[in-house]
Amino acid sequence: MRFDKQRVRGKYVLIVLEKLLIVLAVLFFTVSCGGGGGQGDGGGGNSSQPQIQSYTISSETEGSGTTSPATVAVERGRSTSFLLNPSEGYRLGPVDGCNGSLAGNTYTLPSVTEDCTFTARFVVEGFYLLNLEVGENGVFETATDQLTVAGGFGLTLAPDAGYIVDEVTGCGGTLDGLEYSASVISEDCTITASFARGSYLVLQEASFKTLGFSWGDTPGATHYKLFENPDGISGFEQIATDIEPGVGFYKHTVPLHMRFNARYLLQVCEGATCFDRNTLSIDNSMLLEGTGYIKASNPDSADQFGQTVRVSGDGNTLAVATLLEQSNATGIDGEQSDNSQDQAGAVYLYDNTAGEWQQQAYVKASNTQAWDRFGSAIDLSADGSILAVGAPGEESNATSINGDQSDNSGVATGAVYVFSRTNGKWAQQAYIKSTKAPLPSYLLNFGISVSLDAAGETLAVGSPNGEVHLFKREGDSWSFQQIVSTEASGGFGSEVKLSADGNTLVMAGPHKTILGVGGDTDVDSAGAVYIYTHSGGVWAEQVYLEPTNPVEFGLFGQQLSLSSDGNNLAVGVHRGNNFSGVVYVYTRKGESWSLVEVLNASNGEGSDRFGEAVSFNGDGTLLAVGAPAEDGEGVGFYGDKSSNFEEFSGAVYLFEHTESGISETAYIKSKNSHAYMRFGRAVSLSDSGHTLVVSAPHEDGESSGVGGDHAMIRDTNSGAVYLY
Repeated sequence: MRFDKQRVRGKYVLIVLEKLLIVLAVLFFTVSCGGGGGQGDGGGGNSSQPQIQSYTISSETEGSGTTSPATVAVERGRSTSFLLNPSEGYRLGPVDGCNGSLAGNTYTLPSVTEDCTFTARFVVEGFYLLNLEVGENGVFETATDQLTVAGGFGLTLAPDAGYIVDEVTGCGGTLDGLEYSASVISEDCTITASFARGSYLVLQEASFKTLGFSWGDTPGATHYKLFENPDGISGFEQIATDIEPGVGFYKHTVPLHMRFNARYLLQVCEGATCFDRNTLSIDNSMLLEGTGYIKASNPDSADQFGQTVRVSGDGNTLAVATLLEQSNATGIDGEQSDNSQDQAGAVYLYDNTAGEWQQQAYVKASNTQAWDRFGSAIDLSADGSILAVGAPGEESNATSINGDQSDNSGVATGAVYVFSRTNGKWAQQAYIKSTKAPLPSYLLNFGISVSLDAAGETLAVGSPNGEVHLFKREGDSWSFQQIVSTEASGGFGSEVKLSADGNTLVMAGPHKTILGVGGDTDVDSAGAVYIYTHSGGVWAEQVYLEPTNPVEFGLFGQQLSLSSDGNNLAVGVHRGNNFSGVVYVYTRKGESWSLVEVLNASNGEGSDRFGEAVSFNGDGTLLAVGAPAEDGEGVGFYGDKSSNFEEFSGAVYLFEHTESGISETAYIKSKNSHAYMRFGRAVSLSDSGHTLVVSAPHEDGESSGVGGDHAMIRDTNSGAVYLY
């Protein structure tokens, strides 16, 4: 038999390999099953167990408190818990780390899979933790991302250049510009802030009815738009034409007394696409900064600057009188420092050019004498170019127009001086007296009241003898027109008002005695008002008005304001209702007058003298009422009406007059309010209502001129005027 060696050799190799595999399999099975004897124990058959993995869980604390346990080893996948124990006077705050959850004072980790450390924070009782989280392009101006606060918080955000605050949320706060704040918080919380590309609107300056807004440039912006929401309710409207890049500033003249809820919005535009950026809310400090503050150029204690004030219809000329001023100067811009003539009186004229107010003239009578009380009554034409000044204590016996001023043989006969402005220069135009000389020793007091029509072409002059003289101007020449007279008793003529067209005349007799309610009792000095109209060269009585609730010595009619169209009349009765005061408002429709409402101050109290000054704007939709003896402690537009600790500091109330009625819209205090300053002694509104002037003749500031330091208090009763 012949063998094939190759095939035998191959078969042999296969047999060997098979046996080797069997041996290896048996060996593996033996090891796996613990066979073959134990290791290191002399045999006996104990098998080795697999290792169980565990992890270390550690705790850290902030503040005063402990964790129990502090550290623990936990098998993989098992849960564990820690008890968190605040020290006395502390409470448990936020706990974070290791994916745990807090229930009461127990912090539980549900399934441990790695070494881990968690942090427990203990906070002093009454304090809370604020966690601060910010996105890109800005930060909170604080050195830490976690703050401990009590009660409330105020945080300032700082956007990067070219960015603004986009949104801030958390902890119940509110955003105002760059300030995020809340007055009260009651739990630990997180504040999150984000920033967006854009420019941030800020109020850079405020002065004399002007708000100066500024912003930084946004890269890529083609122009900017500025919007105003004047009362926070009406909605935003653009207030400036599109503003080019690189300008970054806009001065906006506003009626401050109508802007205390205003908001302003900046839009950044890239071509036709514009996006809103921040809104800016006007606050009391901004309004106070923008309030004009004017003193006499020669202030003296007891001068009482601002006993009468008048702003022109266009709002650009202001006349302020101090009838107790004592200089011996005459005419325009004389020597102011002489104080030899007691109560001679003076008028100061101010002009607004492009938002800048400055004194334009210092005006005296052409025949200055002590006790003339020049400035007891003043009025301006609508454009401010004609000024009429009454001096009821003047003593010449001259009559009519431009008579002999040098004769002082009369006793308080009175005079009116008319001045005109040409190219910014003032000059006396006429010296006007009653058309007939009074009886010897008779106190005529001609000029105790004056009123001009809008054009400054008709002048009404009152004296308390029941007569009102009417004069007409043609060019620079004045002539007597006629006398409107009524009963001599009652002081009729003590106050007069003309409508803008000169065809409606109101004549008051504040000392008129009338029958009381029920008709069986005389009420002394309750007061009354006559209204006359002019047509075809004839003046005729249209209506006679009495108070519905006459008060003894109420002096109804001593304060009057007539709207420009002659259709709205306000009559102040500052002695009524136990001197708390009331204001009667009447409206004319056609030929008929009706009482609209009797106004009281929202916080009126006895002796406030609400109604001692009244002023309508041109169309009668806005009414300012002074209460110079009001006692509130507030400053500016957000005063506390309920406080009564600043005696005779004074206040002004604004009312909106619409077809549906009259409502109070503002309560205003002086920017440097102090006791006995009598803020609101005189008030005056421009035709638009956008300029309001308020005097405080007993103010004590020691500065002089326009825009001085209102905080310097020393010159007692020197007086001041405020411009809104």
